[in-house]
Amino acid sequence: MTIVDSRADKQYDIGIHACDQPVDSSDPEAVLGPMVESLKGIIEKNRSTLLFANSRRLTESLTSKINSEVPEPLAYSHHGSLSREIRAEVEAKLKAGELKAIVATNSLEMGIDVGALDEVVLIQAPPSISSAIQRVGRAGHSVGAVTRGSIRPTCRISLSRPFWRAGSSMGISNRSSLSRPLSMCSRRSSSR
Repeated sequence: MTIVDSRADKQYDIGIHACDQPVDSSDPEAVLGPMVESLKGIIEKNRSTLLFANSRRLTESLTSKINSEVPEPLAYSHHGSLSREIRAEVEAKLKAGELKAIVATNSLEMGIDVGALDEVVLIQAPPSISSAIQRVGRAGHSVGAVTRGSIRPTCRISLSRPFWRAGSSMGISNRSSLSRPLSMCSRRSSSR
């Protein structure tokens, strides 16, 4: 047995893109319209893109909106309610380069080979930090490739939830509420 020790540092490019929405709005559908155009741009510039949503309903809605007004579908849905055969066909099409994107629930979070991914986009806040790392880590697997991903919350306050949970699981109990948790992140993201 040979143990390989790579000294190369892994490069990550992860951004948080907050929507222009009132903090108290809880309707993710109200945000999707403006978000879809930017998602289409991401899909078009990449060979392969994986988008994660937190529910089957949002996965289907987002796929429908992305594919509206385009001659050929840009994305297919992938979730546990689809038959194994349909999911396998969607995976094979992305891997073969016949499809530019998949919009998935956690059905593609781990273990399924869909080929090289250029970018992963998380729609809504991920359920946990480990889930975000696992999902975004699907992109940029080649040696020297940059792992690219972004988080696009549909509700500004939802992004803080996984970080609160992570803090409590690490025994951090002295937390205070932030009045604008994404303002610093969105300013940093837009200055790139």
